[in-house]
Amino acid sequence: MAADAQPTPKRRRWPWAVLGGLVLLLGAVLAVLGWLLTTSSGLERLVRTAVDYSDGQLRIEGAEGRLTGPLQIRRLSLTTPTLQLQLDALALDWSPAALFERRVHIHSLSLDSVRFATAPSDAPGESPALPDSLALPVAVQVDRLTLGRLAQEAFPFDPATPAGTPLIDTLALSLTTGAEVHRLVLDSVGTPVGPAKGELSLGVAAPHPTQLTATLAGQFGEYAMDVALVAHGPLAALDTTATVTREATEVVVATQLKPFEVMPVDRIALTGERINPAQWAASAPTALMRVESTLTVTGDMTAPQLSGPLSVSNADSGAWDTGKLPLQQLDAQLQLSAAQVMVSDLRARLAGKGSITGAIDWAPSDDPAGLLNAKLALADINLHALDARLPDSRMKGQLDAAASAGKQTLSGTLSDPRLQATLAVNHADDRVTIETLALKRDKSRVVATGHLNTTGVQTFEVDLKLTALDPKPLWADAPPATINGDLKVAGQLDDLQGRVSYRLIDSVLDGKPLAGEGALRWRGERLSEVAAWLRLAGNRVDATGAWGAKADVLDVRVNAPELAALGLDVSGVARLDGQISGGLKTPAGRFTASAEKLRLPGELRLQSLTADVSLGEGLDGPISLAIGGQDLRTQAKGPALLERFALTADGRRQQHVIELSAAAGSGEAIDARLRGGLSESMAWRGTVEALALAGRLPLKLTAPAALEASDKRVRLSRAALRTDDGGQLVLEQTDWTPGAVVAKGHMSGLLLGLETRPDQPPKRGQGELQLGGDWDVQLGETARGTVHVFRESGDLVLTGDTVLRFGLTELDVLANIDNTQLALSLNAKGDTLGTLAGSATARLKKGAAGWQLDGQGPLLGSAVLDIPAIGWFGALVSPAVRTDGKLRTEFSLSGTPDAPVGVGRVTGDDLAIGIADEGLRLSGGKLIADFDANQLRIDTLSFASPSRVAPRDRRINYASLTKTPGQLTASGAMSLKDGDGQIRFEADRLPIFQRADRWLAVSGTGKIETRWDAPSLEASFRADGGYLEFAKSPAPSLSDDVVILGDEPSVSNRALQARVEVDLGEQLYLSALGLDTRLAGKLLLQVQAGDALRATGTVKTVGGSFEGYGQKLNITRGQVNFIGPLDNPGLDVLAVRSGLEVEAGMSITGTVRRPHIQLVSTPDVPDAEKLGWIVLGRKPDESGGADLALLLPAAQALLGGPGGGVTRELASGLGLDEISLGQGELNSVSRGATSSVVGGGSRIDSGATTSGRVLTLGKRLSATTTISFEQSLSGVAQIVKLTHQLTRSLSVVGRAGTDNAVDLQWSMSFR
Repeated sequence: MAADAQPTPKRRRWPWAVLGGLVLLLGAVLAVLGWLLTTSSGLERLVRTAVDYSDGQLRIEGAEGRLTGPLQIRRLSLTTPTLQLQLDALALDWSPAALFERRVHIHSLSLDSVRFATAPSDAPGESPALPDSLALPVAVQVDRLTLGRLAQEAFPFDPATPAGTPLIDTLALSLTTGAEVHRLVLDSVGTPVGPAKGELSLGVAAPHPTQLTATLAGQFGEYAMDVALVAHGPLAALDTTATVTREATEVVVATQLKPFEVMPVDRIALTGERINPAQWAASAPTALMRVESTLTVTGDMTAPQLSGPLSVSNADSGAWDTGKLPLQQLDAQLQLSAAQVMVSDLRARLAGKGSITGAIDWAPSDDPAGLLNAKLALADINLHALDARLPDSRMKGQLDAAASAGKQTLSGTLSDPRLQATLAVNHADDRVTIETLALKRDKSRVVATGHLNTTGVQTFEVDLKLTALDPKPLWADAPPATINGDLKVAGQLDDLQGRVSYRLIDSVLDGKPLAGEGALRWRGERLSEVAAWLRLAGNRVDATGAWGAKADVLDVRVNAPELAALGLDVSGVARLDGQISGGLKTPAGRFTASAEKLRLPGELRLQSLTADVSLGEGLDGPISLAIGGQDLRTQAKGPALLERFALTADGRRQQHVIELSAAAGSGEAIDARLRGGLSESMAWRGTVEALALAGRLPLKLTAPAALEASDKRVRLSRAALRTDDGGQLVLEQTDWTPGAVVAKGHMSGLLLGLETRPDQPPKRGQGELQLGGDWDVQLGETARGTVHVFRESGDLVLTGDTVLRFGLTELDVLANIDNTQLALSLNAKGDTLGTLAGSATARLKKGAAGWQLDGQGPLLGSAVLDIPAIGWFGALVSPAVRTDGKLRTEFSLSGTPDAPVGVGRVTGDDLAIGIADEGLRLSGGKLIADFDANQLRIDTLSFASPSRVAPRDRRINYASLTKTPGQLTASGAMSLKDGDGQIRFEADRLPIFQRADRWLAVSGTGKIETRWDAPSLEASFRADGGYLEFAKSPAPSLSDDVVILGDEPSVSNRALQARVEVDLGEQLYLSALGLDTRLAGKLLLQVQAGDALRATGTVKTVGGSFEGYGQKLNITRGQVNFIGPLDNPGLDVLAVRSGLEVEAGMSITGTVRRPHIQLVSTPDVPDAEKLGWIVLGRKPDESGGADLALLLPAAQALLGGPGGGVTRELASGLGLDEISLGQGELNSVSRGATSSVVGGGSRIDSGATTSGRVLTLGKRLSATTTISFEQSLSGVAQIVKLTHQLTRSLSVVGRAGTDNAVDLQWSMSFR
C-alpha cells in the first residue's frame, strides 16, 4: 500500500511574487507621481528636467507651489529659431480632479506680461484649411484669465531691456468649450486707443456657425470715437459690419470675411453719414456729407486690387467765406493698387451750378512725384458762389498736369466773358520756371514770371507787373482801386537773402491817390539799403537807412492827418518821428508820437494821446518812456472809461522806475510804481513798490513785492493789500510759466455793494456785504485746486430809487478742480432772498493755450431757488407796486459746454400784485412754468381775486358781481430765441380796480402772439360793472409840446399789432368833470405796425346829467363816435335844463379837435335868452347890468374853450388884442373890467344899470404902446385912446373924440 501512495505536488509561488512585484512597482510609480505633482520639491524636479531636456531653449525662474496647484512662475522664457516668448509672473490655479471627467477646469490664470517675437520668413504663406470639426479632446473651462500687457518685439530681443509699446493691456476673459459650441467672453481689454470688450461663440460642427460682438471706446489722437463690430454666419464666410460713430457722424464698413481663402475679402461696402469736416479740424469748413463706395477686391494678399464707384454728397453746401464747403456732389470710379491709382469718370458739382470733370492717373516711380497724368475740365464755375468775396463769373477751361522722371508740367486756361487766366509752369533740370501766370479783367492785368533753382543755394527771381489793377471785382472785401506799378523780388533760399524793389505810379485806392517807390535788401533778420516811401490820401510813411546790425539806424517818419482815409475803422490825426536801431532781439531807438481825436475799433474814442520813448542799446542803455492819454470813452451815455492814463519809465534797462496811473469816469482809479530792470534774456525783474486802487474796492499794497516777468515766466512774490476799513487781499503765490499756473491766496473783510445808478460815484456804507475767501490752484501737467468765496458778515444791499436788503445770512461759493474734473457749488440764504443752492460739474482739458473747458465734455448741474416771500420785488419795480407770494425755481443743466442743455421749472403760490394808486389788486395767484434753452412754457398762471372794496355808487349790482372771486388764467409757450409763440388768457369778473371811487370788473379772452420784433394782441373784453369817479376839474399837466430833457420817450423797434374788442356792458357808470351817467356801447381798438392807435365804434351815455355854473343839465342825447384816431372822435351831445317854461341847453357836434357848440331851446328863443334860461333859469333882465355881468363870462365858459373861447376867436379874427366890457365913464382914466379877453381878469359888478357900461376894442402896437377904441353902451359918446408906458409906474394917456385930453398916470400897488 505504501508503494501505491501518490506523492504530494509542490506549491508554485512565483505568480504571487510577480504580482507582488507589479503592485510594488505601481505603488512606487504612483508615489513618484504624487511626489512630482503634489509637492514643491517635485515641481522643482520637473522644472529642472524640462530645462535640461530643452537644449537651452527653455528657461524657468522662480517656480513655486505644486503642479496640481496653485502654481507660480516668476519668468518663463522660450527661444527657438523662429520664436521668442517671455512670460512674467504666471499664476495658475486649477482642478486636477476634473481630468477624471475628461475636463480641464482652470479657476484662474494670470500673467503680468507676455513678450513675443517671430523671425521673418520668406516662405510663401498658405491658407489654412478649415477642419470638419473643432471639437477638443477634453472640455476646457477657464473661469478667469487676466493679462497685464502683451507686447510684440523685434526678433530677437534682449529680455533685460524694457518692453516696447504694448499691443494690449489689462486683459480679462473667460472661456468655455463644449461638444456643440465654444464660448469666449472678453470682459475688458485695454488697447493703445482705448478700452474694448466683446463676446464670441463658435460652433463645433461644420459649417461652424459663428457670432461675434465687440465694442471699443477709442481715443484717436484728440478725437473720441466709438467702434462696434458685429460678425455672424458660417466661419468660412463671415458677414462682418464695423460701425464707427463720433457725435452725429457714423461710418459703416460691411464685408464678408473668408479667412480660409487666398483673398479673405472680395468686397467692401463703405457708407458714411453726417460727416462734418469742421468736427475733425478746427479750420475746416462745415458740411453735412454722405459717402458711399462699394469696392471689389481682386488679386491676393501680396498684391490686392480694389475697384468700384465712389459717391460723395453734401446736404449743407455753401460759400467758403461763410465757413461752408462749396461742393455739392462728387462721383468717380476708383482703381487702387500698390502699382497704380486711377480716378476715372470724375464728376464734381459745385455751388453755383459749376462742374469739374476729368480723370487722374498716378503710379509710383523712382522720382518722388511719380508718374502723373491728369486732365480736368471746368465749366460754369461761379467764383462768387464759391466765395462771396470773389466776383460773379462763368468760368470754363482746361487744366493739364503731367509728371515723368525728367519733367513735370502744369498748364491751363480759364476764362469767362470778363476774366481770363493763363498758367504755364514746368519743372525740369532742377529748375522750376513760371513761363506765364497772367490774369486779365477788362482793363486790369497782372503778369508774373520767374524761376526757382532747386539745387545749390536755390536762387529765385519773380517779376510782377500790375496794370490798372482793381482788386474789388476779384475780392469783395477789397477796396476799389486802380493800381499801376511793378514788384521785383530776387534772392536765394539757402541762407535766406535777397532784394526787393517796388514802384507805384498813377494809382488810386478807394478813391484816394496812391503812390510810392522803394527798395531794400535783406539777409536773415537784417534789412539794409532801405529807401522807401508810401503816400495815401495825404498820409505818408518814409523809411531810410538799415536795421538789424549793431551800427544800423533806420529813420522812420509817419505823418497821417487823415487816418479815416486809410479805411481801417480808425479816424483822427497821428504823427510819429523816430529812429530804430539794434535788432529783433535787442531793439533800441527813440521816437515821439502824438494823436488827437482818435476813433478806434469797438466804438472807442480817445481825445488825445502822446508818447515819447527812448531805448538805448545794451543793459546799461538809458530808457525813457512817457505815454499819456485823455478821455477814453464809448459813444454810449455815461462816464468816460478812462478820464486819464499815464505810463512813465525812467532809468536804464537794467535799473529803472515804472509808474502807472489811470482814472476812470466812474470813480475807479489805479496808481502803481515798479522798480527793476531787464536782463540779457529780456526778462524784467524788480519789485512792485506801491499799488493803490480807488473806487469800489480801495486796496493799497502794504509792502513791496518782488515781480519777475518774461515770455517764459511771470512770478509775483507774496503781496498783501488792505483797505482803510480793515479788509485785506493777500496773494501768497502767483506764478505763470508756459503750460503751468500756480495761484494761492486769501481775502477777508472786503465789502461788496450793488449800485443801480452807475452814473453816480460808488458809495460805501454800513451793512454792506463783507466777503472772505481763499484760493489754491495749480495747473500744470495735471490740474488741482480750490477757490472758495464766502460771507463773513453784512448784507447785500441794492440802492437806487429804493433800498433793498436781501437779509443774507449765508453765502458760500466753492470751485474744486481735480485733474480733468471741475466742480462748482453755490449756497445762499437770506430773509428776503430765501434759499439758493446749486452745483455743477464739467470736464477740463489741456490744450495749446493751457487748461480750459472741454467743449465736448459732459456738463451736469442743478440749482434750486426758493423765495418764501416776493414782497421785495414790487418795491424794486416801483414804490407804488406791492407784490406778495412765494416762488420756487428748479434748474438742471446737461449736455456739453459747446452745446448746453438747460431745463427748469418755476412755480409760484399765493401770488399777489397791487398798484395802490390805481386800485389794482390781483391775488390768489398760482404759476407753473417750464423752460429750457429754447422755449418757455407757461402751463398755469391764474389769479383768484376777490373784491375787498365796494364802489361808492350803489347802482352797481355789487353783490352779484362779487359773489365768487374774480378769475384770471393764462397759458402758452414762447421761443426764447425770437419770442415766437402764443399766450392765451381769460378773465372772469376780474376786479382790476378796487377803490371806492374807481372800481371795475371785466371779463374776456385773448391771445398774444409773442415775437420780440413783432408782437400782436387779439382780445375781447366786457365790463361786467364799474364806477369811475374823477375830479370835477382836471389835474394840472404839461402841454404836449413840452419835452423834459433826459426823459425823452424811447422809440421802440417792435412792430406791435393789436385788435381789441371792448364792450362797456350795462353797469359802467362815470362821474367826472360834472358829468354823471352810465356808459354803453362797443369799441374796436386796432393798431398796425408803425401806425397810431385807431378805434371804431360808438360810446353812448344812458341818461345822466351834467353840472355847470350851479345848474344840472339833463343829457338827453350823448354819443361819441370813433372811426379813426382815438384822440379825435366825433361828438353828438345834447344837454338841456328841463322843467322850465323854456327848456334850453347846449348841442355839441363835430370832433374833439374841431367841436361845434350851439345853444338850443324849446321853444326857440334868441341865444341871449337861451343863455339866461340855462344860467339864471329865466329870461335875462335887459335893463340891468347884473344879469349881463353873469351871462358874458358864462357864454365865454360854455361856448368857448381854453384861451377865451368864442370871444377870443372873435378878437383874433378881427386882428385885435382886447375885447372887454367895463364899468366907468369915457372921460375917466381907468375903469374896472367886468369881462374881458385881455385885461386884468374877470369880475362882476352888481350895479343896477348899464349907464356906466363901456365896450373897449384894443390893439397893442408895441410892448409899451397900446391904441384902443371905447364906445359907451348907454349913449353916443366914444373916444380913441393912445397909451404909452414910460416906466413900470408911469404912463402917458392921450384921448381924442368926445373927450380930448392928455393925462400923466402914476400907479402904485400895495401887496
